[in-house]
Amino acid sequence: MLDIKYQLLEGQVTHELLNTFRLDCGRVVGIVGLYLMPTYASLLEGVPDAKYDDMLIARFRKGVSAFWGDRPVHVIPSQSYHLLTEVGRTSRWMPPVTYYAWLQSGAMSDSDNFASELVVIWFGERERDITLFETTKRALRELSWKELAKGCELD
Repeated sequence: MLDIKYQLLEGQVTHELLNTFRLDCGRVVGIVGLYLMPTYASLLEGVPDAKYDDMLIARFRKGVSAFWGDRPVHVIPSQSYHLLTEVGRTSRWMPPVTYYAWLQSGAMSDSDNFASELVVIWFGERERDITLFETTKRALRELSWKELAKGCELD
């Protein structure tokens, strides 16, 4: 990752470098960390509802600092839900996988920092016919980096 960080600083990054890709806004970002887990891993019994989902998302957002430190976090709301009907009651489930990606890029034009970063959380399926890198690119390509990311120093 050190070579990628140096090249980010020098503005020489192309999306052919390992773990980098271009967002629709034109910004090239590098994946510093990538993590996934079952969305409802902590649900031992019962069914989720909107209140539980909100609590879960808040916990996911707060939990980022435990493994990646204090970073700006953006949650992409789930675009789809699974409906499950049992005993006459229909429940709404978010997609089964929660993804976390810590991204870094070059400096923002209005920042004194050397780089910029953002942690993104999103929900989806585990698509086994494509790579995790491709799944990440597809899910995050529409990010508005300038609005969401913050300046940072390189670790």
